[in-house]
Amino acid sequence: MLQQIKSILFLIVLLLFIGSVGYSIIEDVNFLDSLYMTVITLSTTGYKEVFPLSDAGRVLTMILIVFGITVFLYALREINLLLFEGKFFQVRKMQKKINQLENHYIICGYGRMGTKIAQELKKRKKSFVVLEKEIENPEHLEEYQYIECDATEDENLIKAGIEKAHGLVSVLSTDIENTFTTLSARGLNPSLKIIARAEEESSKEKLLKAGANRVVLPYEIGGYRITQALLRPTVVDFIDEVFSRSDLGLEIEEVKINKDSNLIGKSIAESKIRSDFNTIIVGIYRVTGKLIYNPGSDTMIEEGDDLIVIGEREKLDKLQEKANEN
Repeated sequence: MLQQIKSILFLIVLLLFIGSVGYSIIEDVNFLDSLYMTVITLSTTGYKEVFPLSDAGRVLTMILIVFGITVFLYALREINLLLFEGKFFQVRKMQKKINQLENHYIICGYGRMGTKIAQELKKRKKSFVVLEKEIENPEHLEEYQYIECDATEDENLIKAGIEKAHGLVSVLSTDIENTFTTLSARGLNPSLKIIARAEEESSKEKLLKAGANRVVLPYEIGGYRITQALLRPTVVDFIDEVFSRSDLGLEIEEVKINKDSNLIGKSIAESKIRSDFNTIIVGIYRVTGKLIYNPGSDTMIEEGDDLIVIGEREKLDKLQEKANEN
């Protein structure tokens, strides 16, 4: 909405400037008379000419009238879209919903990768906001919270609730845009989890310096997966079968052990995670960065641990609740 208003104002100012300068040069009159002549011409009020017009002046007048009417019709069209077709009220309603979100995710860019990320977050019932500069088919986003804007600008990230967000994904079309967005996001929320996409290997280090927690190179992931499918097709088929079949309902998740969790100081056997929640504990990441693969039943749970577990979505949610209990 704001972008359309800016475009209309820019065109009006441009026409005023061209007309004023044009009359000043062609008719050799002062700037105020030129500006006045331009205003009454663009507004088609029909007042008499301020000064006699030469042939070149008449040509300029006709051009200004044609462009003035065009801009006027364009402005009417945008006002109709914003008000009479409900876009204005839709945007306000959407913004109110976004303002109520907490611990949500922000997706910057709604291309092929952004679309897939939105689908996966929705499948996992996570709250998120999509930021996209040019939305060609808004009806595709009707089920999501979204803002049609430039994600690299601070004000738009603030509108998306970045100060209360849990994470941000930047998958814009260029590495430069992703770097700017990452830099802005990190400045607005120092504790935000930021994942950024990079097309070039050289951009990875820049994005990490800008504040990204992790940088994803699609060609690198694609190459790795193709290699695995080539060398270990059965393993890849098994993973796809387990995590893509909706009837199995299995997912791999990380469960954070907060400082007040009542699981701290207990062994895996004492926590009854495996028996009560029917989950498989694949590994534990300590705060030191150490990975304990396939921990035994006597492995102690410590503050700040990230448990990597596989299980049903409902059971995983309950496990996270238990990990947060005091």
